[in-house]
Amino acid sequence: MAGSKTNERPPSGGGRGGGHDPFDQRLADGTLVAARYRIARLIGMGAVGEVYEAFDETIGEPVALKTLREGVDDPVSIERFRREIQLARKVTHRNVCRVFDVGRHELPDGKPLVFITMELLRGEPLSHRIDARGRFRTEEALPLARQLADGLEAAHAAGVIHRDFKPGNIMLVDETGGTRAVITDFGLARTYALDEQSITVTGEAVGTPLYMAPEQVVTGKTPITRATDVYALGNVLYEMVTGQLPFTGSSITVMAIKRLREAVPSPRLLVPDLDVRWERALLRCLEREPSGRFQSAAEVITALTTDAPPPPEPAPSRGFFRRSNKPK
Repeated sequence: MAGSKTNERPPSGGGRGGGHDPFDQRLADGTLVAARYRIARLIGMGAVGEVYEAFDETIGEPVALKTLREGVDDPVSIERFRREIQLARKVTHRNVCRVFDVGRHELPDGKPLVFITMELLRGEPLSHRIDARGRFRTEEALPLARQLADGLEAAHAAGVIHRDFKPGNIMLVDETGGTRAVITDFGLARTYALDEQSITVTGEAVGTPLYMAPEQVVTGKTPITRATDVYALGNVLYEMVTGQLPFTGSSITVMAIKRLREAVPSPRLLVPDLDVRWERALLRCLEREPSGRFQSAAEVITALTTDAPPPPEPAPSRGFFRRSNKPK
């Protein structure tokens, strides 16, 4: 269900409750929030706050209500959240979770509670699906990959860079005719580092370390662009078809250092019969230098589904990172 965020691999695009202490719940079941949203139940907890299923008594529809942590309650921050949501609401696509509004509610102790309402998704995060069943066959992964690329394309066309694209922020909703993949939590992770004049963002490490692109790990060196989301898409698809992330290690720090210094291991080392098109596409997505990656999510799907020769190698980069990945 939309918006639950818990650490790294537990659900952050939507949760199913469980694992939380009911005494930590700030909004009791039945609470009327902002004279409009009736709390039904807590469905997830995490670093950003809590996620509840609620009923919008104004329009008569269920929604997901996501609270924001204490400290994000000053007028400047509230206005920035409002502008952020205005941007996110421009993304109208079936593979992107709809964001409705931002509001404030006064708790019984007088403290303000900032919250966001969004589409309620009844499903499970991709992170849960991977943990439960292991790797996907490529014919299973491809329909989901198409939907994820479509969602990212719609967001990028609207000027939105996700910056925290990961299995926990992808909900799988079973519907008549198949599974709908829905990208959640657009805009929330980039609130504090938004460049008001463009979609390029610099200067702050924002995202989940296991899935962050090199330019997010080493901040201030390379702008955050669409290619940052392409890297994350490659990470997610790599994990889907191999069952593990490209880099492993004893700590997040070790994995981050590997990402900056080592070539990405070919996914065929883990899945020897993996289609060579998938190998080439994943390694291209995961190039250390942004200019070496596909420059759009749509290009990734084209590479996965056509037998055309791969695009020519980009010219040597003069950027902070060096290109590193070449299929063997």
